[in-house]
Amino acid sequence: MRFAHPLISKSIPGIVSASFIQDLIKVSVAEADFTIRLSLGPDTTVWLEFTAVFREPVQAGEPGGTWWSTWSIESDFRDSEHIGELLASQLAESRRKFTEALSDAQRCELQETH
Repeated sequence: MRFAHPLISKSIPGIVSASFIQDLIKVSVAEADFTIRLSLGPDTTVWLEFTAVFREPVQAGEPGGTWWSTWSIESDFRDSEHIGELLASQLAESRRKFTEALSDAQRCELQETH
């Protein structure tokens, strides 16, 4: 629970829901669901393991795709403010990369049809 306020206070655009249960954080936005597991390292570090499920926008009558991603990062900070900032920045960056990947894929599809 101690990460709830710093994470939400970072104004994650389009946040639909967030839940915090022990070492597990779940965040949903319009295009993705994130699960973040926090674990303490053997020294003063915190490991954050991210799993993201991105949903491709669906046009009427068209199938949409689902994209998965996982990654881990290590933080030298254990306080909730730094972890909240790190979580918010990681979510923003992964959303930006997903949007770019979709845009690139759509450009390639258009080039193939012409």
